[in-house]
Amino acid sequence: MRALRKVGLPEVIAQLPEVSQAPARAQHVDLLIAVLGFEERAASAIEHFRAAGGTATRTAYLRYSTNVTDNQANEPRLLEVLEAVSSEVRVLDADAPELASELDALASDAAGVQKVAVDVSVASNQLILRMLKTLIDSDVELSLLYAEAAEYFPTQAEMSRTLATGDTTPGDDAATLSAGIGQVDVAVEYPGQHLDALPHLVLVFPGFSTERVRAALSAIDPALLAGPSDTTIWLIGRPHLAGDAWRQQALEALHQLTPESRRIAVSTFDYRQSLQELDRVYLEYEGTRRVTLVPMGSKLQAIGASLFCFLHPDVSALFATPARYNAAHYSRGCKDVWRIDFGPTSQLRAALDRVGQLEFEETQD
Repeated sequence: MRALRKVGLPEVIAQLPEVSQAPARAQHVDLLIAVLGFEERAASAIEHFRAAGGTATRTAYLRYSTNVTDNQANEPRLLEVLEAVSSEVRVLDADAPELASELDALASDAAGVQKVAVDVSVASNQLILRMLKTLIDSDVELSLLYAEAAEYFPTQAEMSRTLATGDTTPGDDAATLSAGIGQVDVAVEYPGQHLDALPHLVLVFPGFSTERVRAALSAIDPALLAGPSDTTIWLIGRPHLAGDAWRQQALEALHQLTPESRRIAVSTFDYRQSLQELDRVYLEYEGTRRVTLVPMGSKLQAIGASLFCFLHPDVSALFATPARYNAAHYSRGCKDVWRIDFGPTSQLRAALDRVGQLEFEETQD
């Protein structure tokens, strides 16, 4: 017999690739994309790719408009390794409104399905969502590279001192990761489809900046700053290393979450769990709220957020960009290099498009 059933996201997630260590041997790609940042790991994933024998037909790296001088300190190192894997290196503006069209042109710069590798190690969450929106919509074979930092700031001792004072507002001390707000806006690639008559639902991946979270919430609705409600759901990062487990509770304390604040612990490393939890909350409120995503968590959480936005184009993605980052005190070193091999994006889109669809399946009598 045949029975009709609805395809659920868990079935599709089971088919998505795991995060795995970058292989000792790298294949040739048509396009390699890097990001120029100020962290020590800015070129680590590309250096691993080169050391593993990787080559590229062409490469590109993206420059930010913030922390320009700090970023430039890593430019010779990044440029050297890019030139070693390809004779063609292009430079793109990471903050340009036309970035999507430029990436699309690069990804389709030759006949056939292009193999594209993107290093997201020092990409901002906003940049990750913008790049993935374009690349997932394109017909490419996509893989992501990620260099995990050896140490992230603030340290446990710094957070303990901050929380002991009871003052969680941003300051100019060494523990501050960023300062000021440069811009708060909805990403042009994720405008959403909001009905003004519906109440808000805000899904927040908070980082270690109360200033940025408060700026984002205020931009959506200043009333969200008043206190706990079912309007704001906090997706708190759960580190994958036991030595960093303290960061989960520190985030809750930093943002002054109370027992009434709804929070969900989400892996900082398994992007699939971010996708799963976001979708679960979305379905809980489906059709009754206008949903805004505020992704300020880890890079891999941002990848899950990108797939969630693909599933639900009515969701808006809002970002609060710092005026400047504390380049001297953001992260240190590189622990490991990881890879997510999505393969053909046509298959990825097809898999995600199955979610919620009705399909026949064979059953026993």
